[in-house]
Amino acid sequence: MINLIIIFLIGAFGSLILQRDDRLANIWSNSLAIIGALWGLIFSITNFLYRTNSTFIIGKNTLPILSLSLKIDQLSTFFIFIISLITLFSSIYALDYVKHYFKKYNIGILGLFFNFFVIGMLLVVSAANGIFWLIAWEIMSVASYFLVVYDRDDQENVKAGFLYLVMTHVGTIFIIISFSCFINLPAHLISL
Repeated sequence: MINLIIIFLIGAFGSLILQRDDRLANIWSNSLAIIGALWGLIFSITNFLYRTNSTFIIGKNTLPILSLSLKIDQLSTFFIFIISLITLFSSIYALDYVKHYFKKYNIGILGLFFNFFVIGMLLVVSAANGIFWLIAWEIMSVASYFLVVYDRDDQENVKAGFLYLVMTHVGTIFIIISFSCFINLPAHLISL
């Protein structure tokens, strides 16, 4: 799973480095997304076949609630498969589709946010604790906002992006409230 995230990070930052050349940034970002998607499909199919559950901890922390940890079970494996499949098709399509933005917008920035959006989705479905899940949720929602408003000359996109950003953060507030209610429940009610 960590390798999967690293592939998308390389795609994100590589497209940013290559942003002066629209064609190269497009090819880099979408090719790495295709490779990452294929890796995600192989990873999820392997997990399905062998029914493996695994946990990845990024850096040890004495407080489990603050640890950056991922847990891959059968449900998260299913969602990794779906995310990878959609990313594969989207990236293949984007290789040609993005060309009409050449010389109009920064393609490197588009590649950065697309790859971070995929990273955010993968982390949301595999985060092993609430704090890390909220971080992943923010990565996904902020990257998604910038993808929605990428074609900023169309005011409908800007309005939709603003509405999306407000709604995701209102949702985040309710999620935090529900987390805090869950934390304050007595231990005998949590085990039910």
